[in-house]
Amino acid sequence: MQKQNEDPTKTMARMVLQLFGITLSLYILAVGVMYFKQHDFLYLADTTAPGTPAENEVPNMKVVEVETEDGLKLFGWFVPPKKKNGKIIVMFHGSEGNIKHRAIKSTVFDREGYGVYIAEYRGYGGNPGVPNEEGLYKDGRAVIKWLDGKGYFHDQYVLYGDSIGSGVAVQMALEYQIKLMVLEAPFTNLPEAAGARFSWAMPGLLMKEKFDNYEKISKINPALLIIQGDSDPITPPRLAKKLFAAANEPKSIMILKGASHADLFNFGAGQIIVGWLKFQESKEKK
Repeated sequence: MQKQNEDPTKTMARMVLQLFGITLSLYILAVGVMYFKQHDFLYLADTTAPGTPAENEVPNMKVVEVETEDGLKLFGWFVPPKKKNGKIIVMFHGSEGNIKHRAIKSTVFDREGYGVYIAEYRGYGGNPGVPNEEGLYKDGRAVIKWLDGKGYFHDQYVLYGDSIGSGVAVQMALEYQIKLMVLEAPFTNLPEAAGARFSWAMPGLLMKEKFDNYEKISKINPALLIIQGDSDPITPPRLAKKLFAAANEPKSIMILKGASHADLFNFGAGQIIVGWLKFQESKEKK
């Protein structure tokens, strides 16, 4: 209640200060929640077992097991190439769901005779462990090691990274001599991607995970294809274009009109990738 004979100007100033204090407290609370819960917001893992490949419309794939350098045994799904030295698409999926939500993509490549390995991360699909940036890199290395152990060689591998999986693919390209890489809905780095939606939370200062594709992309030399939707609210096209500009030649980018973040195959992404792969194979034969 206003004090008797209090100056109205002072009353207004006091109310403004109170409102500012409440707003600031709510902002600090929201940023605090984002900071302490960032892992849960980032890794939207479906931890349930996905069922068999056949139950998920990819009957040609088989369940295989890899072991990571920190001792985790993780399953993945694999179909070998039809030809002895055929290409193998090594798929690292995005942060939401689990392996079954991407499995259908493999059919596009399987029909063309390519091998496909869909990696499943720690903490996803019933796998042990908790996902984090360094952990996902370990999972990627385990997949490459498993393929090497089966007698395949690096010239056969096509690194394929979808969204956060782009970070795993770029890291693997940094560590291994691999000639081909496809990035679907990639980003420059995780804080910049988060900033596209949550700039008020200062992700550049507060995010622990980086997946810094932009810093790494100029240090690697695989032939690169980027596929991006022009209506993607998660990883906006400007990030894909910025990453593309920093990459070394040879490189190609396709911005699919009307496509969002997780529906690029509905807009012909699979056929575009197959066409690009066939072009790269024809170059290798010359």
